[in-house]
Amino acid sequence: MVHWVGLESNPAVFSDYIHKLGVSPEWMFTDVFGFDPELLIMIPQPCKAFIFLYTITKKAEELRKSEEEALKDQPRPTEPFWIKQTIGNACGTIAIIHSLGNLAKSGQISLSDGIFKTYLENVKDLSPEKAGEKLEASEDFANCHAAISTSSGNQTSAPTATEKLQDHFIAFVEVNGTLYEFDGRKNRAISHGPTCSDTFTADAAAICQKFIKQDPTGKNFAAMALCKD
Repeated sequence: MVHWVGLESNPAVFSDYIHKLGVSPEWMFTDVFGFDPELLIMIPQPCKAFIFLYTITKKAEELRKSEEEALKDQPRPTEPFWIKQTIGNACGTIAIIHSLGNLAKSGQISLSDGIFKTYLENVKDLSPEKAGEKLEASEDFANCHAAISTSSGNQTSAPTATEKLQDHFIAFVEVNGTLYEFDGRKNRAISHGPTCSDTFTADAAAICQKFIKQDPTGKNFAAMALCKD
């Protein structure tokens, strides 16, 4: 398996990344300081995506496998744009791709010409697995990720590409009135029920809280919100 250097959970770094991928500077990531209502109102609106970081513990793996078993006979949802992660430590980039890919597909975010717009065009008719392989083969994307992961905006030293990281990024995005969880390690986008622009922030926060309550052994929970300045 190809491995990339893991990304730091840092809104400034993630914002820089999406701008390099062709998103207007008016869009940015911001910290989610907590999931209580009085903290959620601090998040600028409109908020279009959450990126959530959690630790892959034994309990988290048990929950993932149990969920996959429960869903194995159900067809994958076809509306959301979802790709399979085939690159080690690339979950930060995968979370960004899921966020921006679905928002661009629905016309909520515009992309300028560049590697991401080209990537989306190249994979629009591919399976999630083939789309993941296409990302793995993209030298331009690998170089962009590498530049971001080692940029001066990071507040900690970058890990090595071969280091096995236990922290994992996933994304939450509204697609056609449904709140979806996007995790490249899973076998599909996961529906978490109805949502809308007015309730998305609270709905996504509630799912993040559920993750935390389900696995109290986890340590490094964190969240960022994609907002328009």
